[in-house]
Amino acid sequence: LICINIFSIEAQSKSSKKAQKAELKSEDRKVDFSKDFDEFKIEENLVFVTKNNKHGLFYLDGKTIVPCEYDEFEIEENFVFTFKNNKRGLINLYGETIIPCEYDEFEIEENFVFTFKNNKRGLMNLYGETIIPCKYDSFKIEGSIAIVTKNGKMKQIQL
Repeated sequence: LICINIFSIEAQSKSSKKAQKAELKSEDRKVDFSKDFDEFKIEENLVFVTKNNKHGLFYLDGKTIVPCEYDEFEIEENFVFTFKNNKRGLINLYGETIIPCEYDEFEIEENFVFTFKNNKRGLMNLYGETIIPCKYDSFKIEGSIAIVTKNGKMKQIQL
């Protein structure tokens, strides 16, 4: 039996020949990651989990950041880039979806997220709000104006 005190959370690992068990306890709840998931790994205050080849991310107290439904994910700064069925999305470390996992690709530049879906382009902000729907063939930003093209027709959109 190994006990580790991590702030006010206690981690236990019990092992036998057939099973390995780890429970994390907080004041209100008890989380048994070994019971609920095929694999888990604790790094700092995060728990990386896998079940049926899908991946998720939790805090030590069991609060979900990323539900265990993604093919893979990457953490960069305060964001989790998610991948599912060849689509991409973005979740913050509070577990809030910023960009649903439905885009072929996206790029973050300053406060803008350039989205790409079905050979169309769009623009969102880092709060997940759509600024320009993902339905244009191309666009470029000049100051506070976006110049968009759809079916060969160009128009300006005030940002």
